[in-house]
Amino acid sequence: MNRQKPLRQGETVKSELKLPRMVESDPRGPAIKELLSHNLKKLWAKAQTEAVFLPASEKFIKTLQLEHKRGRIVRGFESIERSLEIQAHGLSLIDEKTGGQRGTRVSRLLIISNDGAERFMRNVESLLFDHVDRVLSLVINIDSETLGQMFFGAGKTAKVMMLEHKESVANALFSLVDGEGSTSKPKPETKTPEKTGNSEKPWKEAVKARKKLIKTAKKSKKTSKK
Repeated sequence: MNRQKPLRQGETVKSELKLPRMVESDPRGPAIKELLSHNLKKLWAKAQTEAVFLPASEKFIKTLQLEHKRGRIVRGFESIERSLEIQAHGLSLIDEKTGGQRGTRVSRLLIISNDGAERFMRNVESLLFDHVDRVLSLVINIDSETLGQMFFGAGKTAKVMMLEHKESVANALFSLVDGEGSTSKPKPETKTPEKTGNSEKPWKEAVKARKKLIKTAKKSKKTSKK
């Protein structure tokens, strides 16, 4: 595991935002990168790491909830830390076998509530120092109680949770710029014109009258033959 070198006072770790390839190769890639870059701020007042601060759109939340159903969200600091350590160990084994070092890209999205105390944010910063090359941190405008209820049920809190898998991270990032597009807004319901009381009834009555007329004509022919 590559640990970040100690920084001098006032120095900040700059995020290069090397996003998943499927994001960078997508037409929406430049817009996503620009959005993230323009919303980078210090994680907390005296932090040496940066995070993206964005409001959570309905599209973004729905995308995360879908990924949660797929089992791709880890809840809680300790569980996240353990998951990142396991991934780091696996990647180091791959590097040893191949004799090289992979290019580092974001493969995890850390979602942080907006009510974390300074002590908690210090712990998050420590986590980011250890895994800064793979983790993109996003602070959203939702408190831990609301966030917990959205994903884990009533009475649950979530100060931090992590989205795993590059594909899932890409889906979440796409939703940040799709929020105002046609995919995020339900299409207006098209109502079928209501049938008026006179639109179909006269037609049916005309058919019945014609059948009755034909039947009467046949009877009159039979009577004339007799």
